[in-house]
Amino acid sequence: MRSATTSTLLIALTLSISAPAASALQKSFDYITFDRIDLDPNFALQTSTRWGIVVNTGTEPLSLTDDWEGGLWYGESSQLLGSFFFELLDPFGAGLTLQPGEAAGDADPLLLAQLLPGETFVTAALIAPIQFGVPFPTSDFHLDLHAQVGDLIAKTRTDVTLKDLGGSAFWTPTSAKRVSGAPSPISSSAYGAACAGPSGSATLTPYGSNGGPGGPPWVALRSNLPQIGNWAFGYQIVSPTFNASYALGIDIAPGSIPLAGCSLLLGFTPALSVLFGQIPNFQQTHNIPIPNDPVLIGVTIYAQAVLLPPQFVTTNGISITIGDVQI
Repeated sequence: MRSATTSTLLIALTLSISAPAASALQKSFDYITFDRIDLDPNFALQTSTRWGIVVNTGTEPLSLTDDWEGGLWYGESSQLLGSFFFELLDPFGAGLTLQPGEAAGDADPLLLAQLLPGETFVTAALIAPIQFGVPFPTSDFHLDLHAQVGDLIAKTRTDVTLKDLGGSAFWTPTSAKRVSGAPSPISSSAYGAACAGPSGSATLTPYGSNGGPGGPPWVALRSNLPQIGNWAFGYQIVSPTFNASYALGIDIAPGSIPLAGCSLLLGFTPALSVLFGQIPNFQQTHNIPIPNDPVLIGVTIYAQAVLLPPQFVTTNGISITIGDVQI
């Protein structure tokens, strides 16, 4: 059950808010992707493919595990698609670190041509898959894709032209472009430590849900970017125990309140909302749709989950700053 409806939850949490100053930029990256593609709507049923190259343009290493896969992402279509999925991935498990000047991703010749002299393509990898499928729109459309590393976000638009390709291909990319990461109005960061129990600790991270309405706006499934209008936004709770029950608290201020040897990391203001659920198989995503309302831009909210007794455990806290990154 829920103590507040998610459709009005985030608007209610805007009272008495002042957004904090942005933190210092720590990473620098460019993202290369397709600028235009031709799609045959009569031949293609579903397109699932690699979709870009990430380039470390900074002076610090860039970890595909912590920086890229741990980053925020968002996809939006200008028209309704039968299916639409976009995500950042680390395909190496143990992780790959890109040193300054190194790049990884799709080895498509159009994308590779965007690399600059002195940059090294170190490996072909599935770092940014995209999937979209029937029914397709009846006219040309575009896809806005956003990838955020630290405080930097790369915003790209791919124009899709519907065209008869003679049955030779589902789709054909015709041009590519390179976009530099720029300061983002959106942020997500962990604060405060989790409190472990006898079975271990629990974690809370922003993670998109497959549930919820389909738009408009026509958002890619599982987006974890706290963008206004992102109906897929949610929090994932990972539990050390099976079939645990939880309470997820969301507030407009952080706090530190001792409880049973742990710390509740919320301010317990009058705007506090508490949502309840169950984790059937060690992890669960709780969908928190973000309304498409400009009043939310710049709002910072705080969240923490508690696994309820008999396995009392608290997660880390997560703060998010909501923004608008539309092109």
